[in-house]
Amino acid sequence: MFSRIFKYRIRMILHSNDSIFWLLLFPVLLSVLFNLALKDTMSGESFQNINIAVIDDENFRSETVMKSILEEVSVTEGAAADENTMFVIRHVGTEEAEALLDNEEVDGYIYFQQGSHLVIKENGINQTVIKTFLDIAEQKKEIYKTMLEKNNGSIGTELMESLSESKEYILDVSNGRDKADTSLPFFYSILGMACMYSASMGCLGLSNIQINQSPVAKRNCMAPVKKIKMILSDFAAYGIMCNCIILIIFLFISKVIGIDFGDRYGLVLLTSLIGSYTGLSFGYFIGAVIKSNMNIKFYLVTAVSMLWSFMAGMMSNTIKYMINQHAWILNRLNPVNLITESYYKLYYYRDLDKYYENMILLLGMIIFFLVGTVLALRYQEHNSVRKERKEVTA
Repeated sequence: MFSRIFKYRIRMILHSNDSIFWLLLFPVLLSVLFNLALKDTMSGESFQNINIAVIDDENFRSETVMKSILEEVSVTEGAAADENTMFVIRHVGTEEAEALLDNEEVDGYIYFQQGSHLVIKENGINQTVIKTFLDIAEQKKEIYKTMLEKNNGSIGTELMESLSESKEYILDVSNGRDKADTSLPFFYSILGMACMYSASMGCLGLSNIQINQSPVAKRNCMAPVKKIKMILSDFAAYGIMCNCIILIIFLFISKVIGIDFGDRYGLVLLTSLIGSYTGLSFGYFIGAVIKSNMNIKFYLVTAVSMLWSFMAGMMSNTIKYMINQHAWILNRLNPVNLITESYYKLYYYRDLDKYYENMILLLGMIIFFLVGTVLALRYQEHNSVRKERKEVTA
């Protein structure tokens, strides 16, 4: 009997066009749109030389140290730049520098008067780079002056080289990734959303055994089959179908779109499996707790899944970081965020403690939803029996 119910449930799922669309076609379509929108980000951004102007006056000409530091990382306008070039400089007067800044032909201009000063029109990344460079250059300039005073106006070659070097005190432990890809969380969240869309299947599965939901449910309840066997066969059928759909979406995103999930494929598939069952059990829970018709339940789980995806950063990573900063508990209770973070940690991190923590939380959610489903069904059945007894007594 179990195998027969299982077989017919698979057939019924394949004929459920709405569920197939939301579970399979919508995430695939969304990943294609994301790929088109984020293509430039995925290809990486190359550093562009920053255009600046320098006020060429007596103060600048007397700045031998700062002048030499600027020349090391700059070329004049029209000259060929190399990999060490940071700035393209125009040596101009004050009025011309103001005009260039107003016309946005330069990101800022520098003038020297008892030190270096930067004039900008608006804040931005390029302006921050210029200011940071000037601050570091001023520090090195003061070091040079101090060493010259202590060494009677001369600095040895070895000492000069040591002053020119920047020593790093942070150990770079490579994880095998060439660079961070800011587009990855968007696609990971799509797969997390697809896992939670399994909830629509859960609602559909539970409606097959709730007598007030559909004619199919009425016939199933009249059949000489224990309800637990019917629930288990439904859960197995819907679970396998959902996992197959998630696998297709994963293969599409990774092989067709070209999104890298790393080399821990076993754990990636395990994450997808647990995520899919989290969505499925959530659908069963909503189906048992909410007493509305199937359409209301379907729209509810879809809306909640979209809200969770939004909070997990599918539309903007800023939202996720804001929630993490001000209400971090919401991220820990958001299954889409847990799934997305798990993919991200498998890709970037060697230490998997946080990954296993996410998996434990997802498994806890599955247990909570399933236990809640059983208790809700028992409560409804108990109330139904009491109601029938009252009617008979009356």
